[in-house]
Amino acid sequence: MDQHEVKIDEENGNIQVRQSWDEAANVMMAFGEQKLIPGLVPDDFRTFFETWDRVGAEANATIESLVKIGTDEGVDTIKVIAKTPWPLSNRVMFSTRYLELEVDGGHMMLFSADGNQRYIDDVNIFTAKEKKDLVIAHNFMSGWWVKPVKDGEGNVTGTHMLYLS
Repeated sequence: MDQHEVKIDEENGNIQVRQSWDEAANVMMAFGEQKLIPGLVPDDFRTFFETWDRVGAEANATIESLVKIGTDEGVDTIKVIAKTPWPLSNRVMFSTRYLELEVDGGHMMLFSADGNQRYIDDVNIFTAKEKKDLVIAHNFMSGWWVKPVKDGEGNVTGTHMLYLS
């Protein structure tokens, strides 16, 4: 991550956001890290990850709505409408959520829009009015990974959180 410019540095480096623009691919990349979230352990995030399709909008003021539109082989695809400031049009994403639970004591929740064209093409899921009013945002990959932070005796005392988009 060091090749990406630090845009935000808080709490003496405990929280950092790095961002860069890949000119060749025309893609913005963002990476967030909180090295220590004291008092919260990875399992404290598990329920949020598992129920994100129902509670995620409450945790993110930029989300207008979340609707689960499909489940295939144990993974859910969610239609996300995100608010943008005027005069920009709101964004719609069709993101499949992949949960990787119990990864070295931590949990991952990852999203990708790849392979979701069938939802964009379905007029019952993406209506003519929405096609007129919303702009499709393609999310190649985003997500969180919460990992345990341990003390000298191996007790979990906090969480190390990583985010990518």
